[in-house]
Order: sequence, then C-alpha cells, then structure tokens
Amino acid sequence: MKRCKASTVGSMTTDIVLVTGANGHVGSHSVARLLDEGYRVRVAVRHPEQVRADSRIEAVTVDLSSDDNWDKAVDGVRYVWHHASPFPFTPPENEDELIVPAGTGRCACSPPHARPASSGWS
Repeated sequence: MKRCKASTVGSMTTDIVLVTGANGHVGSHSVARLLDEGYRVRVAVRHPEQVRADSRIEAVTVDLSSDDNWDKAVDGVRYVWHHASPFPFTPPENEDELIVPAGTGRCACSPPHARPASSGWS
C-alpha cells in the first residue's frame, strides 16, 4: 500500500486532513494517528465540545443531513477520511435511513481537489 506523502514545514505538515465522525471510535483513533504523523487535522462533527482539547485540531460543526458548514469544513483540505454515519438507537425501518445520509455526507465532504487517503499506512 502506498502512504500519503505530506508537504512538510519543520516537523508539521502543511496538508490538512478532514476527518468526519472524529468523536466516534474509529474516527478518534484516526485523528490520533494523523496527529502522530504530523498532519494538521480538521474534524467535522455534530458536537465540537466533545472533541479532545488539542491546539492541532480544528473543529467544524456539521450534520450529515444538512449542507450547512461543509464549505467551511472542506476549505483548504487535501485529504478526507470519512467515518461519519448515522447511529440510531433503534433499528431503522428502512436501510436507506442509514445509507443515504452516510453517502450524502461522503459527497458533501469531498472537495474536488481532495485526494483519496483511504489506503492506510504502510
């Protein structure tokens, strides 16, 4: 697998990685790993007050069911790691209640210039 090559200045990269669902299990581990690798991280979350306090993390409030703030979330982003998905407390009557918002969020958080970064680390 190929690893993303970041543009660096000192020990910190100049590339911004947008992580959706950063308050979840997978998203929080992704944020930690990206920070360890020296990336600048922007998180797109519903509850920014739940994002861990770290000066290297910028939080933007978004919702998968709304177009609000996605332009701010993707501004200047080079890579997107999309983990966000609805998580209902009761099983939905229709699977589209989960699939459609997750896909809509994927489209909303994909700026035309972002490069896929889902191949993982080598």
